[in-house]
Amino acid sequence: AGDGIKAVLQYLTAKKIIPAVKLAQECRAFRLATLIAQPWTPAKRILEEQLIQWQDSGAVDKMNKSLLSVYKLLCGDVEAVVSESPDLAKDWLRCFGLHLWYKNDAPTSLTEILYSYNTAVQAGKAAAPNPPYISNTAGNERDKDTLYRLLQLYATTGSRGPITSHPDNLLLSVINPGNYTDDPLDFSLAWHLYTMLRVHPDLRTVTDIRNPFILHVSYAAQLEICGQWVWSIYVLLHISAEGFDSNRSQWDIQTIKEEAIFSIIERHAHEITDEQVEYLTSQLRIPLPRINLALARYHLSHKRYLTGAQCLIGAEQWNEAHKVILNHIAPFSLLPNSNTSGEQENVTDAQTLMSLLSEIERYSGECSDPYWSTGGNVYLEYLSIHQELPQLLREIQQGLPDQEQGFALQRASELLHRVMRLSDDVEKWGRKNTKNTPLLESVCVTEMACVIGQWLLRCRELMLTTGNAPEFNEILKHITALPMPPDYRLSLLASVEDQLHL
Repeated sequence: AGDGIKAVLQYLTAKKIIPAVKLAQECRAFRLATLIAQPWTPAKRILEEQLIQWQDSGAVDKMNKSLLSVYKLLCGDVEAVVSESPDLAKDWLRCFGLHLWYKNDAPTSLTEILYSYNTAVQAGKAAAPNPPYISNTAGNERDKDTLYRLLQLYATTGSRGPITSHPDNLLLSVINPGNYTDDPLDFSLAWHLYTMLRVHPDLRTVTDIRNPFILHVSYAAQLEICGQWVWSIYVLLHISAEGFDSNRSQWDIQTIKEEAIFSIIERHAHEITDEQVEYLTSQLRIPLPRINLALARYHLSHKRYLTGAQCLIGAEQWNEAHKVILNHIAPFSLLPNSNTSGEQENVTDAQTLMSLLSEIERYSGECSDPYWSTGGNVYLEYLSIHQELPQLLREIQQGLPDQEQGFALQRASELLHRVMRLSDDVEKWGRKNTKNTPLLESVCVTEMACVIGQWLLRCRELMLTTGNAPEFNEILKHITALPMPPDYRLSLLASVEDQLHL
C-alpha cells in the first residue's frame, strides 16, 4: 500500500486527479479517494484542522510519509511536500504547478501565483525556473526557462493591461536565447517567439520588442550556415522600419534588406534550382529580375560570360548585358579560332548571339550605352545579313520563276542598301578605334569589313542584270572607307574593275 500511496502523490503533483482517485481505491483507501476527488472544496479547511490535531497529538510520527504528504498537498502546504520529495525539488514545472493548483483557493490571479512561487524559490522551498541545461543550484537572474518568461509576460499584460515599459525589459527577456540553450548563437526559438508576440495587440507598441534587427540577421545567418538559405531569406523579409533610428529613411532600410537578401542568392547561385526560384518568386514575392541580377554577378565572377549575359538580360540590365556581349561573347563567336583561353562556355553560335542582341534591341530605348549604335547593333545587323544574303544568292543562282525572280531581285536590292548602311557603321566603328582598343575587337571590325566588301561586290554584280546597280563610285567609296588590310582592299578594287568591263 505504501508504494501505491506514493504513486498517488505523483499523480497529484501532476494534477492527474482521476488516476489518483482510481489508484487510491485500488489501495482500498476509500476515504482518501473521497478527499482527493474534492480538493478545492470546504473539505480542505476540515483537513487542515485534522492535520493540526494529528501534529499536536504526535500521530504524524506514526503515519506513512507518502500518505502524510498527500494530506499536506491537499491542504495547500506545498512547501512541505517539496522539501520532503527530492524529485519534486528538481522539477520547477511541478513546483509551480503545486502553487497553481493547491497553494491558493480559486480563483487566484496568475500574478499572485507567481509571487507565491517566487517567494518559495527565494526561500529554497521550490526549484528555480532554470533552463534545461542549467542545474538547479547554478542558476542566474538573466537566464530563465522560456515557459516561465512567457508566464511572467502573460501575468504582466493580463493583470495590468497593455504595458509601455518594464524595468527588467521583460519582453526582451522572453526572447533571450539563454532561456532555452547554452549556445549564444542559437536564435531559432527566440525568432519564432518574437514573430508571434509582435502581432499581439498589447505588445505591438512596446518599445523594447519593436523589430530587433540583430535577431532577424542573426537567425538568417544561422539558417544559412545550416544550409537552409531559402528560409534565411524568408526571415530577412520580416525586417521593417520599426525600431530603427528615426534619421534612417524607409528607403535606406529597404535597401539594406534587399542587399542582404540578394547577397544570399548570389552566394548560393551555384546550387539554386528552378523549384527554389519558383518558390522565391511566387511565395516570397522576390522579383525575378533581382534574382537574375544576383545570378549574373555570380556567373560573371567565374568568367561564365554567356550565362552571365543571359541573366543580365533577364535582370533588365541592358547596358551591362551589352558590354559583356561586346567584350566577351561576340568576338569569340565571330572569330571562334581566336579562343585560346579554353573558355568554350563563352563561344556560341550566331543564332544564340542574335537572340541575345535582339532582346537588347527590343529595349534599345532603355539601353543608354552610347556604344550600342556602333557596337551591338552593328553585330546584330551583320549577323542578320550574314544569315539572309547567302540563302538569297543560292535561290537566285538555282533559278526561280519570273515572278519569284523579280521578288528575289527586289530583296537583293534592299539587302544591298542595308549592306551599304552597315558599311558606314563599321567604318565609324573603325575610326573610333585607338591604340587602347582591345586587339580582338579590332580584328573583329576588320573581319566584318572584309566580308562586307565581298557582299557589296556580290550584290552589285547581281543587280547589274536588272540595270539598277549602284554607281561604281558609290561602291568604290564604301570599299575605300572600310577598315581592312591594304592588300585585301586592292583585291576588292580589282574585282570592281573587272565588273566595269562586264
